[in-house]
Amino acid sequence: MTPTNIEQLIETIVDRRVEVRLRALGVLLAGYTTNPSNPALPRDVRQGPAGRRYCNEKCRAGQVPDAEQDGRGWKFSAEAWRMFRTATSKKRKPDAAQVVTDDEREAQAMVRGAVRRSA
Repeated sequence: MTPTNIEQLIETIVDRRVEVRLRALGVLLAGYTTNPSNPALPRDVRQGPAGRRYCNEKCRAGQVPDAEQDGRGWKFSAEAWRMFRTATSKKRKPDAAQVVTDDEREAQAMVRGAVRRSA
């Protein structure tokens, strides 16, 4: 027996309601979507239209691996989002800035010059 259109519609509605309820309870979903009719954005993204735009831009640019178009939005796995965030995370700043004096610069230049002449 194949499901009719009405059965498929009911299944879709139930799935959406279950997903919304799980999100409300704080249960992490396996994936995310930016589809405006049923958005499920990652927790580290501002919720609402600005967050959807940010995710859409990154997916459209191909920066989120394996992102697929989902109607007017995109869908992607939680693992793909973590890979994107890891790749684009800001690099750690050096622990302390090194202050180089004029004497040290001059010594470094002399060493570089000596190396070039000996080669």
